Amino acid sequence: MSTPRRSPGPRSPAPATPVKLIDRAGAARPVTGGSPLIPLRLIDAPLQRLYVASVAAGLVAVKAYQCWALVGDGLRQSPGLFIQWAVLDTLFLLVVWRLRIPLLAFPWFQYLFLAILAVLLDTQLFLFRHTVITYALQSAGLQVLGTFQRWRAVAYAGLYGRPPSDNPILGRHTVHVLPHSIAKFDLTRSRPCVNTREASTAAVITLPIIVNGTAPATIQFTHQPFTSAVVETYSETVSNRKKKLARVQKGEDWSIYHYHLQVQLPGVYRLLHVRDDMGAEFRLTSQAAVVTECPYARVESAEPADTHGGTLARWLGWSAPSPLERNQCPGDRVAGLQVDVFGVPPLNLVYGRRYLSSETRVTVDDIGTPKPAAPLPDLNTPADVPIPLDQLAPYCAATFAHPLSDVFTEPGDHFLVVLGVTDRFDHQSPIIPPGQSTHLAHVRVHPLPTVQLDATDGVVRRLVAGSPPDQAPTAALAFQGTAPFHLTYSLTAQAAGAVVNPAEEEIKSLTTNRAQAQVRLNTAGSLILHTLRDAHCTVRIAGAHPRVTVETITPPLLTMTAAPIKAACVGEIGSLLTLNLQGEPPFRVTYRQTHVDRRDSRTLQAQVDEGHQTTLRLTPSVVGRYTYEFLAVADRNFPRGVPVRNTRYTQVVHPQPNAIWHSARKQVGSAAVPRHEVCRTDRVTLPVDLSGTGPWTLTYQVVYRPTEADEPPVTTPVTVEHLTGNHYDLTVNTDVPGGSITVDLLSVTDANHCVKDLALPEATVRVRTHRPTVALQCATWIDRHRPISNEASPDIPTVWFHQGDSVNFPIQLEGEPPFVVTYRSRVPTARGSSYSRNVT
Repeated sequence: MSTPRRSPGPRSPAPATPVKLIDRAGAARPVTGGSPLIPLRLIDAPLQRLYVASVAAGLVAVKAYQCWALVGDGLRQSPGLFIQWAVLDTLFLLVVWRLRIPLLAFPWFQYLFLAILAVLLDTQLFLFRHTVITYALQSAGLQVLGTFQRWRAVAYAGLYGRPPSDNPILGRHTVHVLPHSIAKFDLTRSRPCVNTREASTAAVITLPIIVNGTAPATIQFTHQPFTSAVVETYSETVSNRKKKLARVQKGEDWSIYHYHLQVQLPGVYRLLHVRDDMGAEFRLTSQAAVVTECPYARVESAEPADTHGGTLARWLGWSAPSPLERNQCPGDRVAGLQVDVFGVPPLNLVYGRRYLSSETRVTVDDIGTPKPAAPLPDLNTPADVPIPLDQLAPYCAATFAHPLSDVFTEPGDHFLVVLGVTDRFDHQSPIIPPGQSTHLAHVRVHPLPTVQLDATDGVVRRLVAGSPPDQAPTAALAFQGTAPFHLTYSLTAQAAGAVVNPAEEEIKSLTTNRAQAQVRLNTAGSLILHTLRDAHCTVRIAGAHPRVTVETITPPLLTMTAAPIKAACVGEIGSLLTLNLQGEPPFRVTYRQTHVDRRDSRTLQAQVDEGHQTTLRLTPSVVGRYTYEFLAVADRNFPRGVPVRNTRYTQVVHPQPNAIWHSARKQVGSAAVPRHEVCRTDRVTLPVDLSGTGPWTLTYQVVYRPTEADEPPVTTPVTVEHLTGNHYDLTVNTDVPGGSITVDLLSVTDANHCVKDLALPEATVRVRTHRPTVALQCATWIDRHRPISNEASPDIPTVWFHQGDSVNFPIQLEGEPPFVVTYRSRVPTARGSSYSRNVT
């Protein structure tokens, strides 16, 4: 008699060890203390804190032991212990404060506060007896002692303290007669199934049993496979595996228990006996439990595997194709793939067709049973009596092959994946990840090969008359698909547009491993494409066949007429060349431009899309001497070009002249524009800097705007010629009643007749209307200060004042403030002095 092994439960993961970050010798120190008393190079900060924590833990342990001794003696007071611990706690905190350990170097008043708290706690523990803390410690201590107490055996003294005897116990007794205990399989939720494809430890399942009544001690059950009439008996001791679910009545030993029998073989399990510790039998209801095999499905190859080819590929180091991979063309049906479905019929299969990010689900019902299934028989028969095999047939599982004939039209990678299978008892197979080959098939739909010509129908290829065969035109072919490519084509001597007789065509073939190929057209006629085959698919080129016709052509010709300008300025039109072209447009003229002074040359091209004549402008942007040499001309028929005779042109490009205000060289913004404010008839000069080739001609205009608003402005254009120096002082006439004068530089011309229009900010000159005046107000002031007449100069008033006093002379100013007044003071017997003062 054998019992199934229990499957070991999954190991719980080890708890994560917390990581504690501690500072080292270089940790930041608190600002409340100085450097540690013990240097960190001898003992680092974490180790010092560990020592302090160890001493503190030891003190707490000793204090707890002595306090517990007092509690065991009835909370007796101990002034000696109080003094001892008060001194120890205070000394400990004092030493910690003095050590100044990082992260423990708190201010002194905090340690003082901790010392006071420690002394108060010692007072509660060792002096005062009836306190809340002592009662709490007493209660907690009693609980701890009760936990660690050992049971002590006491002999039973019998009735009235006498030793027991063989006589029955006298008195009245009450006997409770309980109903029979009941045991049954609990299969109301689902029917179990076992996965026979997995390992024995992973395929173990549990059969739930509900027991109503006393706790059972042993459970005996039988097992009969679906394909055998042999009944095997098993026994399980379950007294140590009960799990109480609910209690019916409080105070009675009448409960509901839940047990699980671990099994791993399919078949019929029936309860035979359930007994308790006293040997009492349980009544059994619903003692039969059917355990079927779980369904599953996998994609398999319907074709026999090529073992020799796979072995040879592995021996050569190649990767042999997987039997679940198929290569096909669009529109073909999948061949050689099937889904093997295993389970109790009828089976329902669900598989998916995945393409890119989309998935199409396909459902196949009633696999394995063409007709409705027969009803299931009742298997609740005596456990030791075999069940007939015909009654067990509806529970037997089998394998059924469902061929796949899907059609894929989109090129790309398609995947056939089994999503699930359901058997007769609604058992569903677990979804296996798509990466497993048992549930996944890869169908690679290759696109149809294509070929394209570099010409459309009716395009004519030109062949130069008398050219060698290797210079004949070619038709470029571009293939798309999987190499190698095999193309069939024909070269006919028929004229373009003529009806071609296929029987008269000479079919040729072209095989290449490259995506690009060329067919040389060395005779007159047309090229016709027929079929194309790559490594996977074959396609017939239908419709109008692209044709290429060969004709004789002549090379292009270039002639030029020009009246070149030997000298020009930067930005002007320059040389104008008229190009006369012969051939088929578009044309491309290639010429070389060389800067003689810099010895720099570059090749340029002139494109003529339409027509046979164009004008070419040679306008260099850099000053210097240039030569132009025409090299080749190309047209539609000769894209590589045909050399032309050397034709050279020479051109000299002069720099553009320029004129700027002199102040703009050193300043920027508004400060770079000359601005002056003068009086009438004052001399104003505006410096101008010239660049280019002298002598220059400068043109500017002067605009005078009077102060009176009703008077119109006066504009005067001025042209100055033969300026030989790079610097010119422009003089402005300020002999006007008053107002503003603006000077605008218009243009400058150098010796090479290069003209440049100037766009500079205008210079501004503001002319005041009147000059400032000053006068002494002597008449009014002298009348108030009683002057004394001066005999030497009777016209000059004289004022006498004592030495050390000051005299204020009022003056009258006319003009625009602020003013600067300059006056002179002298003593008749001494030399006079001049003074100046700012008056706002």
